[in-house]
Amino acid sequence: MISALRALTRDLQQRMHERRCHERAQIGDQFRLELPGRIENESGDPSRIQIGHSCHLGGTLRTSPLGSLRIGSYCWISDGAQLAAATSIVIGDYVGIARGVYIVDNNNHPIEPDARREHRRRVAPGGAGYPSIGSAWDLSDRSPIVIEDNVWIGMFAYIGKGVRIGEGAVVARQAVVTKDVEPYTVVAGNPAVIVKRLPLDTPTIPSPPGEQHPAERL
Repeated sequence: MISALRALTRDLQQRMHERRCHERAQIGDQFRLELPGRIENESGDPSRIQIGHSCHLGGTLRTSPLGSLRIGSYCWISDGAQLAAATSIVIGDYVGIARGVYIVDNNNHPIEPDARREHRRRVAPGGAGYPSIGSAWDLSDRSPIVIEDNVWIGMFAYIGKGVRIGEGAVVARQAVVTKDVEPYTVVAGNPAVIVKRLPLDTPTIPSPPGEQHPAERL
């Protein structure tokens, strides 16, 4: 009896969170949510977050009021991964994002000493705080991120602002990526550098038939 109630509770929670995802984003067919995955859309406009079909979400998607996220089809975002957009993050088709990956298009906090001091006063207990998650982000440097088709990002990797990861590339576990990654290369380390080149004759994987590529939806 207890196990049945627990299963029913999990099912209700799953349905509730999936409904919230569809309210906060434009999502294609065959979408699967893995708790505690969630979507946080500060703009309130579902078109600011678009997800293609046949995608799995176990992590967190977050956008500031002016940020946008575009994710292609057949993508897998594992639990603990976080994608945070103050401007724009565009992800192609067939992209795998492993557990604990952090992809953020801004510095999250200002780097100037005076601005950091003011930020600490605002977030301290009793401080004024911020009306949204994007307010603090808007004090920091930011630049769009593009991750092309068929990219694999390993566990606990970090992808910073302004980065473009080329088609077919692999980002190794715990790599820190602050510069563009060439197509069909493997990068590793902090900062990430090329450690291997993959076969250049690997066939390009097209977007699913009849579907607009994420980069064309901007």
